[in-house]
Amino acid sequence: MKVLIELRNALFCTIGLLCAMACFGQEGFNSEIGEASKELFVTKKDTLNNVICFYYWMPTEFWNLAMKNNKDVSQEFWDEFKSVTANYHIIAVGRIEIFLGVPIITSYDTLRDNVELSINGGEEISPINVSELPHKLYIISNTLDELLSELMGSFGSAMEIFVFENREGITPLSTGNMEVSMFNGSHTFTLPIGYFLPKKECKECGEKMRGDWDFCPYHGIELIRINGD
Repeated sequence: MKVLIELRNALFCTIGLLCAMACFGQEGFNSEIGEASKELFVTKKDTLNNVICFYYWMPTEFWNLAMKNNKDVSQEFWDEFKSVTANYHIIAVGRIEIFLGVPIITSYDTLRDNVELSINGGEEISPINVSELPHKLYIISNTLDELLSELMGSFGSAMEIFVFENREGITPLSTGNMEVSMFNGSHTFTLPIGYFLPKKECKECGEKMRGDWDFCPYHGIELIRINGD
């Protein structure tokens, strides 16, 4: 019971922030998790077919940002969380079709039969069946699913958590791409994810900049890599 409470507390603030970003837009959030979410959490609208699709990738690096300043998270809990999720991709996907102004949410079973993941254009793999998930990973997945619905309402209810094997050891710092596809739509995460690259610095103003930037947007001079970052 204590572990479940700590898990819910650890994930509650993160999902709550996602809820706020969904309602008010990401631009108003300057936190690290807000910046990282702009590249990890993608919403695509197909206006021709009146379909909205969600692709949310939640790698270990994302959870590190989410939990590092959370006083409700013990180091022991965080170490175990990383250990349990280390060899898997946790991805939330969702699909809403608008028919005559009415939103129709694609069911879990339908999503499950149509969502696939591929690395660098290779073999398409399906998510792991819920019944085959390791017990602790199932608890994390199920808790995430509950919180999405609880905190994000109908928007969160449209999303389902799927877990894939991380066969290639892919992280946001890998090179190449990771594609999540469902039905006729897809999203490709181009790797590395810029936010997670080591930060650079402007010699003129000393401000830290994104690692995938080459020049300071304010002074136009070349950025330098920060040692040890």
